[in-house]
Amino acid sequence: MQLTGYYRVTYDVKPISLSIDASLLLLCALAIVAGLLAPLFLRFLDAIRQLFRKTGLPLPLSLALGGALLGGILILQPAASGNGYGPIEDMLTLSWTMPAVLLMLAYKVLATGATVGSVRPAASLRPC
Repeated sequence: MQLTGYYRVTYDVKPISLSIDASLLLLCALAIVAGLLAPLFLRFLDAIRQLFRKTGLPLPLSLALGGALLGGILILQPAASGNGYGPIEDMLTLSWTMPAVLLMLAYKVLATGATVGSVRPAASLRPC
């Protein structure tokens, strides 16, 4: 990629020194908490899938409902769309408060639930 001239750093942040200090220990704790919460997230996605199945809607209407729910979420928080590079880069370079980070996490979880829950295994839809 560097030879073609299209190389770009994904997250352009200030260099950090790697030393064992409180921030590294906090990151390790965050990784452990995220790992422990992952099964809850998967259960949430399964519960949303079950709710969509219980509606009995045909696939096109189920997809439309998922798209409408996603649209409502994105009206409230447009940054919840996509793969998260923008908000993550903002979090790394700007000063986000913890409530703002948690709110963005909630929007992303809801957007993922709306899209994953509305599709059948053969279909694919994600918050672009």
